[in-house]
Amino acid sequence: MLGYMEYLQDCFYTSTGWNTDNNYDNILATSRNLLAFPIPRNFRFELSSRSSEFTNSSVSLTNTGILGGSLSYLSTTTPLANAMASRSVPLQSMVSGYRILETFGPRLPTQFVGATLLYGRIYFPSQFLEGMVIKRVSPNTQFILKCISTPKVTGGVKGGGAMTFYWQTNKAKSSREFIFSTSEALLGFRCLYNIGKGFRDGPSRRGKIFGSDGSSLSIGTELWYGALSMSPGLSTALRYSTYSSSTGAPMTMTLSCNPLLGSFSSTYSVRTGIGSTFCSKYDLNVYSSESDLSFGYEFWRSIATRPPKEQPKLDAPAFNKLNEEEQMRVVGEFIGAQQDKFGNPGAAWGSRGTAPFHTARKFVSNLRETDFSSVLKASTSIQTGKLSVSFSGKIKDFLVTTGASVNLYDTSSTVKAYGVQIQYSS
Repeated sequence: MLGYMEYLQDCFYTSTGWNTDNNYDNILATSRNLLAFPIPRNFRFELSSRSSEFTNSSVSLTNTGILGGSLSYLSTTTPLANAMASRSVPLQSMVSGYRILETFGPRLPTQFVGATLLYGRIYFPSQFLEGMVIKRVSPNTQFILKCISTPKVTGGVKGGGAMTFYWQTNKAKSSREFIFSTSEALLGFRCLYNIGKGFRDGPSRRGKIFGSDGSSLSIGTELWYGALSMSPGLSTALRYSTYSSSTGAPMTMTLSCNPLLGSFSSTYSVRTGIGSTFCSKYDLNVYSSESDLSFGYEFWRSIATRPPKEQPKLDAPAFNKLNEEEQMRVVGEFIGAQQDKFGNPGAAWGSRGTAPFHTARKFVSNLRETDFSSVLKASTSIQTGKLSVSFSGKIKDFLVTTGASVNLYDTSSTVKAYGVQIQYSS
């Protein structure tokens, strides 16, 4: 489960119209959330408070044999209207799972330019410091600075720190990112390109956008070079997202490779229902001929579904008073697909947007309108035999996460990791 400060950062991106799914760093986010989800390794309690729409503070306590914790503070110049307390925050906003891709058109220049987020955290008793600044420079460009300071390190090692700079450009058809870190003088470049009609420009079509068949293809790469160590890095990946023509369920397939290490990975993730998700991953190294097959599963328990919007009645007295175009719109809403003046269905969604289009839109709409109370995650790997299980849910006004990790092949070993995390925010 995300920490409350990480949740507020996502709210900041949503409030300012920044699409994190369009970054290369998140091209494999769905499979990573389903297969490599974190397991709490101790007891942790987090208490957060919003003193205003612009400022937030949080304190956490952990028990790892000794009592520790952290104190953090976050401030923004843009009100986070979509941020909520733990009592009302949707569980799917706090738990990273299957990501339904969204694309955005050009942003209004006067709406987001200058938006800033400031974040800082101190850990005790170690007194580690970390900070972050996010600044929107232009409608499609932002600057990020992350820094960490380690003044006290055990073992007589000198304290130090590092700073990392990000210059990001995010558009509907592409994204670019330049990175520099003072650690090893690391230089990095990431880019992502979106191909197909699933990504469409237009300031009036913000939010979820379907192409002519509801599918989209993204391909990207990243390059790294450590100037001090003179070590290069390279990876490339592609992501294909589409929707089932029969059920409307979203599915995502990815293929990634690191040619320097000789590793290849392919994943397949599908939202099998409103409350269930399945993911599989196959890894192969061409140099060592080693391979692995991993599986992940999510089961969401829902509280209730919000009542659907009332459909227009065709026998209403005022129906005959509408002109022909308005009558077509009412008929289209009633049967679930809009028509143009020539009677072609799905004109609002593309020249070929018929029943499968409406099915996908209905599935996504039902998914977003469902309130979930808990989620159970499980993942396993055939090669390593590692089994990870995590449970997250709401108990009264608290968000609770617990989980454990075991090795099925090592019968003599105990549980590798387990813990409990409790969060409360007001």
